[in-house]
Amino acid sequence: MAVAALPTVVGLSGDEYADPLVFDAAYPTAMLACAALLALGGVVSWLTIPKRLPR
Repeated sequence: MAVAALPTVVGLSGDEYADPLVFDAAYPTAMLACAALLALGGVVSWLTIPKRLPR
């Protein structure tokens, strides 16, 4: 889902993939979005995975 939504989030659509300047400008925003999603996943995992397995 993130692969399909990420270009829209950073403002890429249609023929903009072929324009190196537009693609290059969107790259830092895409990396920040990916880093934020990764950090959010880590926090969710830390909060929801039990520390000990039930016996």
